[in-house]
Amino acid sequence: MRPDGVYVFEKCPDRRTRYKLIEHRGEDIPGFPAMWKRRPYKGLFYIGFRGTVNHKPGHRQFSHTIELDKGRTVTGLNFTPEYPRRAFGDYAGDGLLIEFSDSWERLTIRFFRGMKETAQSLFQLWVARELSETLAVDVLLLDQKKAG
Repeated sequence: MRPDGVYVFEKCPDRRTRYKLIEHRGEDIPGFPAMWKRRPYKGLFYIGFRGTVNHKPGHRQFSHTIELDKGRTVTGLNFTPEYPRRAFGDYAGDGLLIEFSDSWERLTIRFFRGMKETAQSLFQLWVARELSETLAVDVLLLDQKKAG
């Protein structure tokens, strides 16, 4: 199974919670990511990644969130000790697989259209290496494009 859209972000060295878009392949996801309106990044696309605080009673609790402008939440995330840099989430009916690099400087978000309800199952297949071949091809293509 192949993701419908892949977005790769890199941490901004001068921003604690912001990651700027450095690569996009596949379908455009409406309303994603946000666009900076101020210098020095004006016109570039970004997302926020931060720890979650002040959970609302009765809502599902997440340790982290991915956000757009004005604090609009894309998805909540929980990382596990077994997979400390991987998580799953959902956005507007789509399932998401999220992966950080070892240094936490690069973030890859893979969108699976219409698979919101099966995001956890996708994650389980991914960590069981049943999706690894397809996802490895995505990384290989990105690396080849950067080298070329």
